[in-house]
Amino acid sequence: MTVERIKRVLQAFAIGDAMGMPTQMLSHERAVEVLIEGGSLCDAPADNEICPGLPGGTITDDTHQLLILVDNLIDNGGKFNREDFADALLMWEAKMELAGSKDLLGPSTKAALLELANRADDSVVVAYPGTTNGAVMRIPAVALAIRALPAVGAKEMLIRTIEVNQLSHNSIEANIGSIAVAAMISAGIDDLDFEDGLMAARNGAEFVTDGLEASADENYMSKLDDVLFEIGHAEAIGGEMGADMQVLAYIDENVGTSLECRESVMAAFAIAHYSGGSVIRAAQLGACLGGDSDTIAAIASAIAAAYGEWGELEEAAWQKVARVNNLDFTARAEALARLRQNYHDDI
Repeated sequence: MTVERIKRVLQAFAIGDAMGMPTQMLSHERAVEVLIEGGSLCDAPADNEICPGLPGGTITDDTHQLLILVDNLIDNGGKFNREDFADALLMWEAKMELAGSKDLLGPSTKAALLELANRADDSVVVAYPGTTNGAVMRIPAVALAIRALPAVGAKEMLIRTIEVNQLSHNSIEANIGSIAVAAMISAGIDDLDFEDGLMAARNGAEFVTDGLEASADENYMSKLDDVLFEIGHAEAIGGEMGADMQVLAYIDENVGTSLECRESVMAAFAIAHYSGGSVIRAAQLGACLGGDSDTIAAIASAIAAAYGEWGELEEAAWQKVARVNNLDFTARAEALARLRQNYHDDI
């Protein structure tokens, strides 16, 4: 069961990423138009400056970077090798540039990697303080490798998350978002229910800010309950606009969908909660948001897969994404499940 759920989370992440690909960085209104016209997993429109005309079902840098971190953890027995990870990211970007892709490393990650490459002493942690969601898009790898339920696992997850983030996103905002996402996904794999998973996410965020004077914007996960309440209210008053569109409008206007962690992470949690455990629904709603829709949809879908069921719609979407990108996550899921066995029930 653990192997299967890990595999579903990886598959769901790729589905959400691919579904959000055509609408990334478009306005919410334009994103809805694109998906109404082309349907789910459609080709990217010509007015998408990042990926014009990219075939439907194509994954973006989100899934590629997630898999690079997954492989790093597997190759190192659950530990993280910073230099190997940096080299792998730079090699991946060089390959994508040769292929003519514009969907490359984000600004925080690229700046940190270039600084690391130019340092005479690479044993010193760069600790680049990025606040964008480049860290969060990769961190489900940690969630899949480490159990959140036993105390030793929770502690190790926090340590590993901050260790990974030190390379390029060593900020309160990025660490909060990353540990919250990691704890939420891992708790679902450990068979906790959604509400208990939210508690694990909140606790992780509190660990990050423990002893720190965090501002309201930095400690944005403290606002999660208010956002979820307002989404429920928006759904209830959907009216002519429709509940889905009312909720999406609320997220777009009041939460935000930018690259910043404090916006995109909160949006992903909101979508995952509203989707009711449906991977396809989370992917579609995330894609409809526009903004950093590929990351939001990927994270929301991964969370949904950790708690929900896998049905015919999910399988059909996965088959297309797997075919377009030549993906098979079985071996990785099995290796990650073995890593999770290092964390026993000690509570």
